[in-house]
Amino acid sequence: MTTKHCSCIFPGLEDKIGFIMMRIFIISCVAFLVVVLSGCTPVSPAKPVQLDTAGVEPSADVADLKLVLKKAVTENGYLKLDDFPAVAKSLEQQLKLLAVTGPDATPKLYPTAADRLAYWYNARMAWSIKLAVLRHKQKADNPASLGTKAFPLDGKQMTLAKIDALLEKQFGSSAVIAAPGMDLRRAALPQTVFIPKTVQKQIPKRFAAFVVAPDRFIVDVETQTVRFPPVIWKFRRNILDKYIKQYGKVQPTLTTALLPHVKGSAIRRLQNAIGYKCAEDNQSGKLAIIE
Repeated sequence: MTTKHCSCIFPGLEDKIGFIMMRIFIISCVAFLVVVLSGCTPVSPAKPVQLDTAGVEPSADVADLKLVLKKAVTENGYLKLDDFPAVAKSLEQQLKLLAVTGPDATPKLYPTAADRLAYWYNARMAWSIKLAVLRHKQKADNPASLGTKAFPLDGKQMTLAKIDALLEKQFGSSAVIAAPGMDLRRAALPQTVFIPKTVQKQIPKRFAAFVVAPDRFIVDVETQTVRFPPVIWKFRRNILDKYIKQYGKVQPTLTTALLPHVKGSAIRRLQNAIGYKCAEDNQSGKLAIIE
């Protein structure tokens, strides 16, 4: 049956079909223009970082990373780009060592939970620096994709996001929140490496330092809003449930529920923001780099 015959049986059908086709055409044109005007191109999977690890013997030594942090990282956890070239080879050597060493690749070198936590924190720190420098060279200071770039670590392909998932599974959400990164919406890099003896004690201290840092944890006085970094916002349900379980049937805000997790000036900062709105800081963070 032709469209002409259909229009006799169903009056107006031909006009409706034409209207629908026109809408489809217009929507397609608009979508095309958005892609062209925004400069977008089809996204292809990012190539993993490659390292030549031939001849590298496994070792738990982190002396090269320690040198990088000492020479090129500020007290506030920013990478000094002018000082980085002098230690770039040291970072590369450390990354190669981490690639063939780790809790899975060489379990005898990491027999305790503290050994493993220190390894993952140091590994996350080293690769955060490497990936941030690569992004900066590409003049792409938005760190949004840092977490999904693959690299060799512990005898396999890993990403920063996979390290975070492992930290959550083995050590809990607080360990993820306190983990070092080059994104200003993550906890800062320290100026030295993590060691097994003290790494677990560093978690609450780093958590508090994260909350105190005004460039990483935003308390917007003008709009009376606490803008929580995504790494904290992600765990808000767990944080709230834990607070309710500890203090009874209350309905806390996320600001209030964070109080038991921090000390000192971090408590005062949160207390001053009680009553403020709680929201995720979904603005693109910046790389913690000083040129």
